[in-house]
Amino acid sequence: MAATSVIGSIDNCSHQSPRQDFALRFNALYAAGGGPPLRLLASAARKRAHVVRGTAQPVPVSVSAQRISDWKAGRNVPSRFEALLPVLLVLVDAARRRGQVSRVELVNLRLWKQLWGQAHASRPRRTTLNVTCPFPGAAPYSRSDRAEFTGRDDAIGHLVRLVGNAAVGKGPERLVALTGAARVGKSSLLQAGLVPVLEARSWTVQTVVFGIDPVRPLAEALGRLESADPLDGGSRLLVIDQFERFFSARMDDDARKVLLTLIERLTAVSVVLISLRSSCLASCSDYPLLGDMAEHRGYLLEAMRSDDLRTVVTEPARRHGIKVEAGLEELLLAAIGRVRGDGARIRSEPGELLILSRALHAMWGQREGVRLTVSGYRKAGGVEGVVHTAATNMWDRFTSPERAIARRVLLALVSVRGDAADTRRRVPHRELARLAGSEPIGVTVLDTLVDEGMIIVGVDDAHLSHDLILTWPPLAEWVDRERPAMLVRLRTAADAAEWLAAQRHPSLLYRGMRLSTAMNYLDSSDPAVLDFLEASSTEESAIGSIETCRNESAEEGSVRTAKTMF
Repeated sequence: MAATSVIGSIDNCSHQSPRQDFALRFNALYAAGGGPPLRLLASAARKRAHVVRGTAQPVPVSVSAQRISDWKAGRNVPSRFEALLPVLLVLVDAARRRGQVSRVELVNLRLWKQLWGQAHASRPRRTTLNVTCPFPGAAPYSRSDRAEFTGRDDAIGHLVRLVGNAAVGKGPERLVALTGAARVGKSSLLQAGLVPVLEARSWTVQTVVFGIDPVRPLAEALGRLESADPLDGGSRLLVIDQFERFFSARMDDDARKVLLTLIERLTAVSVVLISLRSSCLASCSDYPLLGDMAEHRGYLLEAMRSDDLRTVVTEPARRHGIKVEAGLEELLLAAIGRVRGDGARIRSEPGELLILSRALHAMWGQREGVRLTVSGYRKAGGVEGVVHTAATNMWDRFTSPERAIARRVLLALVSVRGDAADTRRRVPHRELARLAGSEPIGVTVLDTLVDEGMIIVGVDDAHLSHDLILTWPPLAEWVDRERPAMLVRLRTAADAAEWLAAQRHPSLLYRGMRLSTAMNYLDSSDPAVLDFLEASSTEESAIGSIETCRNESAEEGSVRTAKTMF
């Protein structure tokens, strides 16, 4: 905006609030100073803070381009005049050099302090919202959240067709599956996406969450369905959510047989949709009823795309009249890792939706009236703060024995490098189960880590859900403490793989100190590592036996020589 147009509008600002007056006059001075880039202005102001007129003491200020932008937009005023003063001095000097000082109030620091005091004392009028938070955070969406649920139109369409096709089938053909990684949003898709659509088409839908004792609720659901009018059997759906617990070590074989019998009977009177983690798909093949379902009538829910994740921010806000500050969506997507610095998109990950939901829920408490702002995002701790808070809250609920197991599991999911940044490590399911242990406490810890979104369990392996978990202070401290041992284990695993690739060539086996070090730090059930170290130990023992025999033979020869001499 031209300096003359801004300055000319000052005469008409008597009806403005003190904060609006402040923003208008600040923009006038900024224009008179040539409108310098905010980054350069902030840098010059920080330097000027140490040479403030009238004092020999440096003034501690923290001036950023974002803060100056907020002052210009009228979103905020400085909390201290000392923070504003260096910026004013830079702009006043620039305006004088350019010969743009046509209004004395623009360069009079006493008047500026008076104006700042009035603006700082006044409180901005805020529109209040009589609405609950439209962002559920860590909780899944429910049926009542249909208006806020967004970004899954394609998945809803696929499921509607899958259920519709099953409705014309018979018996086990009416059993279908929704699969996906943990925390990818399966429960939300069912309750806030599929169920409302089917109910709008006159379907009757019941939901059973597969709990510790699922036999009773399934038997009750069967009783209700069998007593209903059989003529509308094609428009009934029973959803069995969290079915992965069927494969838990806590479930005995007798209970599984009863459950499978109930499910088969249910398919005679209703379409049955089972929701389970994709890591359980291989286990389904052990049961003909489930194996046929997984092979022929399943839908795999993938992680959200960038455009769909964006609607998770904008659509609930739009429906409730909430404004999203420009740039906030990009900041959120970049923070969870969906957009690189050059603007390019990267592949989707299942844990991103949970992180985004948690961040939005935390930001709701920091909103400014009807606005979600970058400032509120920062006050909420940003994405990193939200991830760390979730991890700390989970950790605080663990007992001491549970913490020991969780620490062991989390460390195993970190890959350390001697000359590069630490990264996430993928661990096979069997290794993860070994680390947690088969006792109930280990199963509980592992379930909690997955349910809280710290770990993502895929089809073949598991890994930390996000790179930001690597920066969680407790885990970062453990990694630093265990780094030497972790480096030895990593090197041993790589050498074992090389040994196998070289057809177990003995020259690649460990000996001496290297073998001793690897054995001391051994903490793995990897067959390749165990075979490699066992072969190394055998070779070491054989070499030791040969050397012993050689020494003994040499000693005997020396004795015979001595006897001959005498």
